[in-house]
Amino acid sequence: MRSRYLVREPDRAHFITCTIVDWLPVFTTTACSEILTRSLEYCRSQKDLRLYGWIIMDNHFHAIVSAPELTSVIADWKKFTARELIGQIRSN
Repeated sequence: MRSRYLVREPDRAHFITCTIVDWLPVFTTTACSEILTRSLEYCRSQKDLRLYGWIIMDNHFHAIVSAPELTSVIADWKKFTARELIGQIRSN
């Protein structure tokens, strides 16, 4: 499987930015922000993600992270979080 995430120095921290399609302001609700926060906490406890700093904006997210398998952690995290956010938005 080809990955869009290229990690050239796996032992170092990386700055990442994740955006919402069409820059929709998804993270203006507490429920959506909590989905993001809970999924990050899961990755910290279960996938060895090291989270050095992060900020949630209305329509995107920035973080400084590292992990032994950072490429797969980011891919799994984004897939899970996107499904949860879509479910939350549809329920409202």
